[in-house]
Amino acid sequence: MKHYINTLAATGIALLAMTSCEKDKLLTTDFPEAYPTTEITFNVSEVLPLGVGMDSTLVYTVGPELATDKTVIFSSSDPTVATVDENGKITALKVGETYINAVPVIGFGANASVQVKVIEKVIKAEEVILTNITEPSEEGYYYETDEIQLVCEILPADHTYDYVTWTSLTPEIASVDENGTVKCLKEGDAHIRCHTHDHSNVAGDYKFHIYKMQEVERLEIKPLDGPLCVTQGNVPLDVTYYPEGATIGSVKWETTDPTVVDVKRGVLTTKGWGSATITATAPSGEIATVSVTVEQGWYVWDSNWGWGGWSCDNVSYTDFGLHAQYNDAGSGKWRNDLKYTGISATATLPFDWSTYKVLAARFFHLPSGGNANMDAVDAISGINSNNLRPTRTDLSDGSALYIWDASGKYNNAYTEMRIFNIKVADLPNDRFSSVNEAYYDVKWIRTFKTADDAKAFVEAEIAAGN
Repeated sequence: MKHYINTLAATGIALLAMTSCEKDKLLTTDFPEAYPTTEITFNVSEVLPLGVGMDSTLVYTVGPELATDKTVIFSSSDPTVATVDENGKITALKVGETYINAVPVIGFGANASVQVKVIEKVIKAEEVILTNITEPSEEGYYYETDEIQLVCEILPADHTYDYVTWTSLTPEIASVDENGTVKCLKEGDAHIRCHTHDHSNVAGDYKFHIYKMQEVERLEIKPLDGPLCVTQGNVPLDVTYYPEGATIGSVKWETTDPTVVDVKRGVLTTKGWGSATITATAPSGEIATVSVTVEQGWYVWDSNWGWGGWSCDNVSYTDFGLHAQYNDAGSGKWRNDLKYTGISATATLPFDWSTYKVLAARFFHLPSGGNANMDAVDAISGINSNNLRPTRTDLSDGSALYIWDASGKYNNAYTEMRIFNIKVADLPNDRFSSVNEAYYDVKWIRTFKTADDAKAFVEAEIAAGN
């Protein structure tokens, strides 16, 4: 877009051209392009609190870089609450709210606004605590090219200002961005500072050492023993790095399908069913690969791999398993259903009953009687499991194996469950000697290909003392 002055100039030149037609002369222009301001950005929190009598100068940027005139005009929607001068300095006058607006001097092309909330008194920061939430390398160190994430906690908890600025006091050693993300640049002692903007002069510091990276020249990855389970979580690969003591973080890891499995520093994280190839590239260019399959239909929920969405009332999770205290359901009976939470008609739990046709759970401290049905509704066909009743096998160690065989219950081999619960209900009160005894424990819930597979798995557990 050209500045209007150029337009007027062009008009005048056209008139001159007409007056000199008899001389067959043409006048041309060589005026520079005028670039408007298209962006104004305030570097401030969404709501800016100010105490009565306080002032604060806005920090802002104007774009694009080649804008002809970057002058900004400020205004306040309620100057009785707070005023703003031509330099963006805001002065709080009385308790209330107003908006500080900014537009280009030419009056079009961009605008910015921030809400100013004037309060009676500002609660200043007394302490800033910086915490590193990024785990170090396998050796326990941070190396060149590593990236770490710092988080900032401001005390007291009811402080007024959340806005902080991150600074590296050793920028040649480590850099930091506005979100507290630190990039390790070279060997040395790094010093990161985070300071507040409430005139308290309080800041937090984080110091750490960055070690020199010894590049991996080559590596070997052992093939996996078998398929992975989607609920397995983090699975470390068996990797040997050469030379011994080389920095593991120097290797670049990639996956062909991040929806199946992700990889970071040689550790897999299962995401969904399917297959993927993991590639590790050393700085030397040497490459190692391994194929990974996440078995479709296979689920395991336990204390080792996590309970995922399984929950119920009065629940706790222990190293042994899921511990559930019963509720008094009235009429002299106890109940506390296991539910897979977080699913609905739109957020479903995928299942494939074509291969893994059986769902099984190993219960402890669950007396006979009552109702332990499965309530599972298919989001695709809408078919309910019709309160599929389990078979119960009492085991030699006092536990009970419940098996729900879903063969033939659903129209689709692959389906998605919008309701998935295990009813543990209608247990008569006389099954327990006291209220404190009214509980049950679940060692695991998992899918199997057949009921015989489930029984063989439990028998192997008992033989191993588990």
